[in-house]
Amino acid sequence: MKKSKRFGIAVCAGLLSTNVFAASKQHNQKKNSSSISASVFTKPGPKLSSQEAQALSLTAGEIIRESDLARRDLQDENLKGAKSDIGKALILVKIAERAAPKTVLETKIQSGNLSFTDKREVPNYVIPIYDELEDVSVLSPVFAAKKRAAEKQGVSSGEGPMGIGLDEEMLQTKVSLDVGLAKSQLLKAKKAVTAKKIKMADRRLERLETDVIFSYAQEDQPLLTVRANLILAKKAILSSRYQEAQAALDDAHSALEEYAKSASPSRLSAINRLEEKIKDLGLQVKNQEGKKVKSPKDVSPALTAAPNHLDLWWNKVRGWF
Repeated sequence: MKKSKRFGIAVCAGLLSTNVFAASKQHNQKKNSSSISASVFTKPGPKLSSQEAQALSLTAGEIIRESDLARRDLQDENLKGAKSDIGKALILVKIAERAAPKTVLETKIQSGNLSFTDKREVPNYVIPIYDELEDVSVLSPVFAAKKRAAEKQGVSSGEGPMGIGLDEEMLQTKVSLDVGLAKSQLLKAKKAVTAKKIKMADRRLERLETDVIFSYAQEDQPLLTVRANLILAKKAILSSRYQEAQAALDDAHSALEEYAKSASPSRLSAINRLEEKIKDLGLQVKNQEGKKVKSPKDVSPALTAAPNHLDLWWNKVRGWF
């Protein structure tokens, strides 16, 4: 009897041990089945060429211009003209949406034996505006709208929200238009015009202007000068105004030297190469000064190719911001 008891106890102990192990295993399986993991990978799509970047910038600028024209028509109570301007702006929005650069976004999420994978192209509707491309600045109404908005909030013209001069706050090295936000304001303005609510329509269009994104980085200021002067040089060369072209190239070269003082070591070699190219083109321009140009044959091949080179250099500098 005693042996039987001991055997019975041993069997019970074994069953207990087995049950504890099974319960632990089951708990771990439940824990694993309820755990979750996720990963997101982003890959930039094809980069815009210099011509595409310039065209997209001009499109964003025209959206602002049409919006401002609509506001002027509203001031004159010209609802038909305002509706036409808003319609043009919305066409430009569609063009910008179609041409906007895209990023490939791949998402993977898994929990137990369930998984989700998605891969899509996500457009970037925040479009940079390069004011140097315009013969007449599109930013003037934006500056005015931002100042009026600040004054409505009780901010004096001499002091901005950040405690600095409002004029100083308007300094910028990068300006962007969020086309998605612009579209929303334009659609609301269109609806208000249809309902003959002039003040409401004007407020929506003013909001479009005040929503323009300004950012400023002191170290980028020389790059802004380089970028602007490369476009000035291009326009001057295309018009055979070689003295102006040389002055613009000299200014671009000087600003690039200034930028090199604070640039990262990894970028210095690229900066030095661009400095040499700008300097060489400046010599070509100087040699062309004073020469009579009766036909394209009278222009050196270097200057004939210069506008394309300047576009490429502008695009390179644009990528450094």
